[in-house]
Amino acid sequence: MRLVVFVLIILSVISLNAQLPGNGSIQVVVKGVITDEFTGEPCGTSITIKDRNGKKFKINSNSSDGTYEQVLTAGETYEFTFMNFDVLKKVENLYVEPVKKYAEQKADFNVKKLRQGLHLFSDDIFKSGETGIINNPEEILKKLEEILVYNRSAKFEFIATAHDTYSAPPIIAESTKTTKSKKSKNKTNKTFPSLKQQPEPEPNLVKLLVDSRMKAIEELTSGFMKRNKHRLSYRPDYTLAEPCSEATILSKNPDFIISVVEIKDAFE
Repeated sequence: MRLVVFVLIILSVISLNAQLPGNGSIQVVVKGVITDEFTGEPCGTSITIKDRNGKKFKINSNSSDGTYEQVLTAGETYEFTFMNFDVLKKVENLYVEPVKKYAEQKADFNVKKLRQGLHLFSDDIFKSGETGIINNPEEILKKLEEILVYNRSAKFEFIATAHDTYSAPPIIAESTKTTKSKKSKNKTNKTFPSLKQQPEPEPNLVKLLVDSRMKAIEELTSGFMKRNKHRLSYRPDYTLAEPCSEATILSKNPDFIISVVEIKDAFE
């Protein structure tokens, strides 16, 4: 008798558990669009979905419109991992809403897509006009180290600039011209600003500052470079920043940039 009662209790628990969300009883179609965080354009990428038991399966978003679609179980939380040769690894959790019947759930995601010439990281690590590093870009280098592990076909360059110190000369109003109005009976005067282009900074000064900063960056990243020599390079940038007349604003421009040099599918 006790055995019969015990079996009935077990069957009741199993029956109740089968009706709870997340146990395969109700399916939800999860669909959405994957877009590039930098451009807002649709993005094709692989998506690895893992359930609470560690079971994984992989799908791909459409490369032309970024759409994806997958049937998942209601009431469950899934781990989504986005990654591709030209997409930075990103992990997000998605909770599938509990429902009583078949339903659809929208879930859009943003990812970072690499492309040649992209300024992936930028920072102001020097004091304006100086060559000593005052803000160590340690966190940026840690992120780059991880990217080099997962995006193995990508190549990057470290760029030093003087954009926090030298800008293209702004055009300023230096004086005014006064002319008499021909139409006015009272011969009122009209005033026009006289614009003047300021001289550009001496190229030698720009080059000296950038080269000295480049050397400081090389010393800072020497160990990093040894581990990834075939995928990293250095480049001084002697261009001037956009015209800016205020030194405090100019000084906030990035003087250290990590740019994408090359990105290609290793299997093509």
